[in-house]
Amino acid sequence: MEQLTVHFTSNDDDIIEICSKYWMLSSRGSWKSTVSEIAHFYGLPVYKLSQLVKESSYVLDSTRLCQRCSSPYMARVRSDMPISSLGVTSNKPRDFTCTKCLEADRAEQEKKKAVEQALANERIECYRAELEVRVNDLREHTTSVDVLPGYYSIVLLALIKHSGSEALEYIDPINKNSIDALTPSDQFTVELLNELQEVDIITISPRSPSESLIVTPEGEKRYYPLGVAWEVGVSMSLTDSVDLAAAYSWLNNYVSMREFRESSWGGILHLGRRVVLEEALAYLNLELGRRGFPEREGEKTIAALKEALSHFSLSQVCWIISNQLRHVSDRYRQGQSYGLPHASNQVISGISKYTERAVANQWDVTRFKRDYDQPQSVISRVIFNHILKVDDGGFYHNLDELFSQFEENNVYINNLKNGDIPF
Repeated sequence: MEQLTVHFTSNDDDIIEICSKYWMLSSRGSWKSTVSEIAHFYGLPVYKLSQLVKESSYVLDSTRLCQRCSSPYMARVRSDMPISSLGVTSNKPRDFTCTKCLEADRAEQEKKKAVEQALANERIECYRAELEVRVNDLREHTTSVDVLPGYYSIVLLALIKHSGSEALEYIDPINKNSIDALTPSDQFTVELLNELQEVDIITISPRSPSESLIVTPEGEKRYYPLGVAWEVGVSMSLTDSVDLAAAYSWLNNYVSMREFRESSWGGILHLGRRVVLEEALAYLNLELGRRGFPEREGEKTIAALKEALSHFSLSQVCWIISNQLRHVSDRYRQGQSYGLPHASNQVISGISKYTERAVANQWDVTRFKRDYDQPQSVISRVIFNHILKVDDGGFYHNLDELFSQFEENNVYINNLKNGDIPF
């Protein structure tokens, strides 16, 4: 059997002898001795033998050529070139890419990536310059905080409470606050941010993190609403300059007054009902996800939750949801549902049926405590705790009963200021 050609990087005769024995083949083309046998013969630990061979010798397999530079394959230990892959029994060349060529490829890729990143950064900086122009325009045409419609006053106050920067100069990215949720769902949060943008109360800040701003090579500009910072375009009545700290202090004090409730009752009602509905939907999907069922957010689901909330508190509706999910999960495990989508649909039907029976029979529906994974959102705290002064009132009280306690404000529903509910 033809032996492998061993190349030595050491002049020590003892080391050359060990390496030669290590790479020696038997007449049948297998390794003549195992590594442990060689190590035992020379009184060396196995790991030291492998290290010695790797540092002092190598084998070139001329039957395997680099497909880029045609250099032969280099093996420094047996595992680099197992006996089954040795070319000693075959004249058929087998291509591979050598380390030098791979490193050259990686360097070329890194260079290309660096060029692309530089171009991307340049596009982002141009985008920032455009955002700076928008901010300057917003600051030149500020809205006085005391003429904001009640609806926008509530949303802006919640936004500042949730994500106002430490110095109250701008709004930090929403996703930077990992402790509180601005609203019950990201979708609702984005909807409110878009509404504030449309009426020029906020605009995207050039201080936004680069990863939240996107400009394609074609020039298309996009941004991640929950990842960008925001500038606020509101001023105090006696000045045209933006003073977010003063505006926050004024709003925080004003919305807690009876005067605000009376003039903005329509906006309070609308936002309060929407927040509670979103909380019910968020809890439903939280429970569906825990059981592996598809999420629900269609019109049928919304109608079922609205009907339940018209009769019961959110606390009770959460119990109804959990109760129906438990029954459906049991039936699903017993094979009485036709797949996960069908099981999810059964939950919605069950909520509607239970609501109808509970109302007809005047049941006292069990009340739940808040789920640990769904704490009260900031906008809920502003509406129920701060404005209505009822601790988590949207969760523990039926909204019709809660709002009826402020009956004196309902006379304003027919005489709302223009823009109280901005739609």
